[in-house]
Amino acid sequence: MNISILICSRSRRKELENLVKAINNTVSNHNYEIVVVEETEASSGIKGALYISHPIMNKGIPYARNLALKHASGEVIVFLDDDCQLKENWLDRLIAPFSDKMVIGVQGGVSVPAGHVVD
Repeated sequence: MNISILICSRSRRKELENLVKAINNTVSNHNYEIVVVEETEASSGIKGALYISHPIMNKGIPYARNLALKHASGEVIVFLDDDCQLKENWLDRLIAPFSDKMVIGVQGGVSVPAGHVVD
C-alpha cells in the first residue's frame, strides 16, 4: 500500500524538521512519501520530503491541506500536525485496519505529554 504523509506548517520550522526526520526513521511494511506544505516567506526545502512552500496569505489549514493533497500520490492519505511525536510502529498500526475492505478511514489517538501546554 502506498501512503502519502502530509504535513502543513507555519512558524514552527524546528518542529517540522524534527517530525520529518522522525518519519524518515520510521520502519514500516508500507511505502510512503512525505509531502510538506509550509506557509513562509523564507522558502527552504527539507531533506527527505517533497517540499512545497507558499507565501504567508493567512488562508488557513484548509488551503494548505488542499495544496498538499494536489501533490500526494498515495492510495492512503495521512495528515500529521507539525508538532506530533511519533511512537514505535505508529504507521503500521494506523494502516492495519485497512486490511478489512469495509474500512474506508481511520483516526489515530492523541496524547498530550504531562506538563505540555496546549495552545
